[in-house]
Amino acid sequence: MDPVDADQVAKQISLDQAREDRLTAEAVSDRIPTRFGPGVIGPAAALRRAS
Repeated sequence: MDPVDADQVAKQISLDQAREDRLTAEAVSDRIPTRFGPGVIGPAAALRRAS
């Protein structure tokens, strides 16, 4: 089987836009520490509430 360029293959559509949005946000959050350094992003529960 010969390799095919990514722009020549079909993309499977999703009927679950919320899932697609979560996957996009996950990919972005994985790249943030690489760009801005470790400790820049973390769980929201770890933040203190503003008074």
